[in-house]
Amino acid sequence: MTCWSHGVPVVYLAELGKDVAKMDGMVVYTHSRPVIILSKASYLWAWQLFILAHEVAHLALGHVTPGEILVDEELSEDSYALKDNDSDERQADMFAIELLNGRKNATYTVLDNRVNFRELAESAFQFGKAHYIDPGHIVLNFANHTGKWGVGNAAAKLLQGENPSASTVINEAMWREIDTEALPPDTIEFLGRITGSYSR
Repeated sequence: MTCWSHGVPVVYLAELGKDVAKMDGMVVYTHSRPVIILSKASYLWAWQLFILAHEVAHLALGHVTPGEILVDEELSEDSYALKDNDSDERQADMFAIELLNGRKNATYTVLDNRVNFRELAESAFQFGKAHYIDPGHIVLNFANHTGKWGVGNAAAKLLQGENPSASTVINEAMWREIDTEALPPDTIEFLGRITGSYSR
């Protein structure tokens, strides 16, 4: 909602279309308005949160300007943050980490390397609550820093619990912000199809 309130629409695309290369996120400028598009195939809020912060960073740092498109093809498990050799991508990662943690170069570790996902989730929840940091981001940051992706992803799933998927939350916000009365029916149908969601 914060992006929408600042004039930056955020949309999750469930369907990229035939022959469209896989991507996790992109920024598109339509006339003078930037639009952030997310499409990573993960229901976890924590993954989509980092990609969103990364795309916001590209905008804030001036990496994309009106008339341009910037595509982040894939932030895989082993390139969650600071693993890309491209200068703009590393800058965007650093900005995203500072945005999500309130400090630069934030990394998370544990004293006991034998930590299980439940212990990690509980520690991240308590730390996140005390410091206003998303606990899902903490566990993925931990996984990226330590290489313990199995533990990190399991902890992120536990933290999300039975809450709706990230794509559902993102596109519900989109439909709340769009004036469907001002759009032709075929545009509404197209939006519903590519996002996998429909106006209520």
